[in-house]
Amino acid sequence: MELLTITKEIMDTAHRLQNASKEIFFLGKEKAESERVYRRALMMEILKLKEEKMPATLINDVARGERRRSAVRTRRGRGEVQGGYGVHGGSQIHFIGATKRASDTGGNSGMMYSKAHQTRWNKVDKPKVKHKRNAPRLRDRGRVRPEVYQEAYERAGGCCERCGYIDGSVDPSGQRWGLEAAHIVRRRHLEETTAEDIAMLCGPSVNSGTCHNFADYTRAGREWLIQYGKYLRKGA
Repeated sequence: MELLTITKEIMDTAHRLQNASKEIFFLGKEKAESERVYRRALMMEILKLKEEKMPATLINDVARGERRRSAVRTRRGRGEVQGGYGVHGGSQIHFIGATKRASDTGGNSGMMYSKAHQTRWNKVDKPKVKHKRNAPRLRDRGRVRPEVYQEAYERAGGCCERCGYIDGSVDPSGQRWGLEAAHIVRRRHLEETTAEDIAMLCGPSVNSGTCHNFADYTRAGREWLIQYGKYLRKGA
């Protein structure tokens, strides 16, 4: 209890000293000189109190604490320290590098996202690349200008050069379909398109074995697949 009273006495004196030093700046030159004398007297009073009433170990502890606090203030002024003042049992000194959690920086330090976030795309089932074979877009493969379509239709004899589908013929499902543009030509320049090119571009459908582009990329082909499946299930 006595120790607490002594410490409080010293702190009060120190507080008076601090106020006195602040007031010096607002006083005239002559009065300021007398304030300096008063301040010096206060300092002496503090030293005397420390020497008379406080054990040497406690004086050292207080001095060490003051040095620590001033160092923290300096570092905080520079922006190096985050958090409150801390000496014995107080709030600890936190350095920005240590206090920023991984979640604050988005995972690993210096990265925008966590490692799991970054590598997620490797675990996603991605669609197979469609080899478009000289077509600007996949949907353009079945779109042919009418004059080119007509010329190809005549050259091919009205049938698909890959799967042999003939316009108006009865196919395995018993349905009659018109010849699809996707069966005939795959290139912009008709004269450069050969039967081998069309055979390569118009590959067999995985589902039915018929023309891949017709079965998989046209509405009629899709309907044909559904119907063909029904016939197969019936035992055709």
